Amino acid sequence: MTTLKNRKGFTLLELILVIGIVGTLSAIVVVAVNPTKQLRKTRDSERRSEIAELQKALNQYQIKNGDFPETILPGYGNAYPICQYGQTDDSCLNIDAIVPDYVSEIPIDPLAEVGALHTWYEVFQASGQAFVVAPRLGETMPVDYIARWRFTETSMGTFEDTSGNGYTASCTSTCPSAAGVASPNDGYAIQFPNLDSKYISFEDPLLSATEFTICARVYKNEYRSGSSIISDYSSVTRNYILGYEAPEGTPGSRFYVGTNNGDDATSIYLNGLTLNNWHHVCGVYVGADYHKFFIDDNSIVDNLGSDHAVMPPTPTTERMGAYSSRTFRGLIDDIRMYDRALSDEEIALLRNEANPITE
Repeated sequence: MTTLKNRKGFTLLELILVIGIVGTLSAIVVVAVNPTKQLRKTRDSERRSEIAELQKALNQYQIKNGDFPETILPGYGNAYPICQYGQTDDSCLNIDAIVPDYVSEIPIDPLAEVGALHTWYEVFQASGQAFVVAPRLGETMPVDYIARWRFTETSMGTFEDTSGNGYTASCTSTCPSAAGVASPNDGYAIQFPNLDSKYISFEDPLLSATEFTICARVYKNEYRSGSSIISDYSSVTRNYILGYEAPEGTPGSRFYVGTNNGDDATSIYLNGLTLNNWHHVCGVYVGADYHKFFIDDNSIVDNLGSDHAVMPPTPTTERMGAYSSRTFRGLIDDIRMYDRALSDEEIALLRNEANPITE
């Protein structure tokens, strides 16, 4: 008969070792099978394969036909969205002509909705060769903007919202002096002259937003007190002004957020918008809590009261390149609007965005 005292158990040291080994193995397994990470890797692999396929098809089409199916602008800064098959819109390029001889179908980003306007792939050319990029690669870059004006146009008139949401901007007698002026990443920008009352009108997409972010790239070549990058502000409707210059003749700039009771707006001030240099500027509004202003990697934050809100606009007050009649002096490029508050990390990604083909 076997007695209890003849049975052997684990020593304390053995138990500790076993628990340690099990813990280590568990951590390795969790990392290895992390479903979110694995799905992202799978989507990125699909993106890389599809943009390579599209790029090859476009270049083969160009070799055989002497040109691309639609005009593809030079420079990563002018990368333009590609339409889904069968879709035609000024906010994207229709390249249906490459189907089926060069590619069986126009691929779309794994997260894009089938039948929507954009594929969420973009294309530009360099030295006569097409390059296709996937803005959602890595799924870290904030590409959920509700409006984006890249100013890739080389003449004045209308300026497409390349988000596909239809917020086309325009100008007539108030037009700036030049389009197609060189900007960062080999792109184009809009140039504003040393004259007042020159601006671009737009329909504000932020009027129902409880939070928002506005970002742009700017190059100031002269000071003009009260000028701004973009504004929707009047004595009646006090929504926002991004990049309001103050005080006069200094590199100081302000971000205004309005109120819903007609009182004066709250502004925050930041130095750093120096002359003859490109800068990345962002204004972030977080509901009634606070607003934050960025010039490059410098920022300032201020709390707000509960009476702040974005209101319906007063006609003719929605302006790019001006506040009232005071025109911005220099170049403006790539205005993006989000109906949420971007994080500091997301704004840093926008600020440091570079051509992935040459990185």
